[in-house]
Amino acid sequence: MYVDKICHNLNISKSTLYRYLRIKG
Repeated sequence: MYVDKICHNLNISKSTLYRYLRIKG
């Protein structure tokens, strides 16, 4: 999945990614 690939590349958890997107969005 695309999100999984991003998380793997940035070495972050999904929860962290979603939190970042919510803050930015």
